[in-house]
Order: sequence, then C-alpha cells, then structure tokens
Amino acid sequence: MTLRSVGDALRTMKAATLRQLAAELAASPREVEALLAFWEHRGNVKRCASPQASGCGTACRACPIGSTPGGAPAMREESQAVVYEWVR
Repeated sequence: MTLRSVGDALRTMKAATLRQLAAELAASPREVEALLAFWEHRGNVKRCASPQASGCGTACRACPIGSTPGGAPAMREESQAVVYEWVR
C-alpha cells in the first residue's frame, strides 16, 4: 500500500470512514491512518467537522456516504466514526 493508493481510493470513494477505507485497501486501519495523516497535512483530505453532531452518513447528506436513504449499512454501525473526505 502506498500514499498514492490511499489517495486514489479516497478520491474514488469521495468520503469514507477509516474502517471502510482500510477494507477497500485490504490493510489495517492503523496503516491507512498514517497515510491519511500525510494527505490531511497536505490539504487533500479533511475530516468531517463534527460527525457526532451532524449524523454524518445518515442524516446530513452532505457527502456521498449520506446520499443513500438511511446511509450505507456499514455507516449506520459507524455513525460515530470519523469520516474522511477527499477535497482536491
């Protein structure tokens, strides 16, 4: 797994939790989190501002995760998880 593979996966997914992205890349969340930190520092990735308050992925509909009625099944389980979004 490389920086590029993490960036490409999140760019394609547009938004994802750490567990979703790790599953997509067949990697551990710890490995993915380290590479996400690089992209976040560069300004390419941002964390959902307040996922607990906004109901990220289930109610706000501000990102692709929330565009499905009721959110994706995995997101209902992770409604309190941090959501990462590719921004540029």
